[in-house]
Amino acid sequence: MNSEKENLDFDVLGFKVRFRPDQFANAQIAEDIVEYVRSEANKIKDRVPQLDQGQVAILTALQIASEKVSMETECKDAIETLQLTAGDALKFIEEVSPATT
Repeated sequence: MNSEKENLDFDVLGFKVRFRPDQFANAQIAEDIVEYVRSEANKIKDRVPQLDQGQVAILTALQIASEKVSMETECKDAIETLQLTAGDALKFIEEVSPATT
């Protein structure tokens, strides 16, 4: 890998991947992303070793996309629950607080 001021180059599944320095706050984030992708790809390759690199890449992308969509749904649900809970709390506070006139 090159310095933080230059492009960040990686090898993932035999494919060359290049990140521009302005894509991430620092090189460690790019390294973490690449390591995560490598880890997920290796899990797939370990389960089904006869797959070629392209098939592993597609399955890895689908796995990561599935995780992303699932996390977005969970986050959206958590926000909606928080909003409802906050609304209920505000109603309760308004009910028990003395009225100001």
